[in-house]
Amino acid sequence: MKLFFNRTALLLVSAFLPNAAFADEITDKLLLRARQAVNNGDAEEALERYQTLVKLYPTGDPASEAWWQIARICEHLEEPKSAFDALQKLITGFPGHFE
Repeated sequence: MKLFFNRTALLLVSAFLPNAAFADEITDKLLLRARQAVNNGDAEEALERYQTLVKLYPTGDPASEAWWQIARICEHLEEPKSAFDALQKLITGFPGHFE
């Protein structure tokens, strides 16, 4: 319930405040919490954080990092189709990411 509330609150606030500094703060917090979840061994929590990030902010470096991490986590969770789909989104959405 807490995660649902946090995600809903982020969506509502970001919809009404399209401020670049605010968006940077939100992406930084999502990335930090996702990385913490990975470090704590909570792959599902990390996956949710990264998925929230790409839904809220589908372009830019944070999104490309999130797609990469989503692919890695899905591979870890033995979900090869989801991992492949995430890599496809990374490749098509961020063609210069690996240059």
